[in-house]
Amino acid sequence: MNRRVFMLSSAGFIALGQDATAAPAEEQVARAIAGQGFRITSRKRTFLGRVRFTAVRGNVEREVVVDPSSGEVLRDYSRAERRAVGKDTSRGSSSGGGEPGGESGGESGGESGGESGGEPGGESGGERGGEPGGGEPSRSEPPR
Repeated sequence: MNRRVFMLSSAGFIALGQDATAAPAEEQVARAIAGQGFRITSRKRTFLGRVRFTAVRGNVEREVVVDPSSGEVLRDYSRAERRAVGKDTSRGSSSGGGEPGGESGGESGGESGGESGGEPGGESGGERGGEPGGGEPSRSEPPR
């Protein structure tokens, strides 16, 4: 009889203890985010039961995902909006003429080695037979 009562009460304390530790972990993360100057804009549960915080500070947006059962921070991601003053940063538009001898076209998102707009005098990213610009060697080769 005593053994049965002990086992049932132990199981109850363990079950209650997990819920009691989950809330402080979430609150601790929320206080840490707010303490760093961020304003929490949303606090939601994901499909897997994790807690996702979204917060902002100035032009920085931050996303923090926490596992409430362990208190582990699974993701802490920040991104800043790019604000260019006086420049057209849209990728789809081009002014029609690049700088002489400079790169032409919009940003390509990295060095992909592809065409960069095909304007004469621009970098072609390699030697290709049918490109406008006469198939000149790329700038990475030394002059002959």
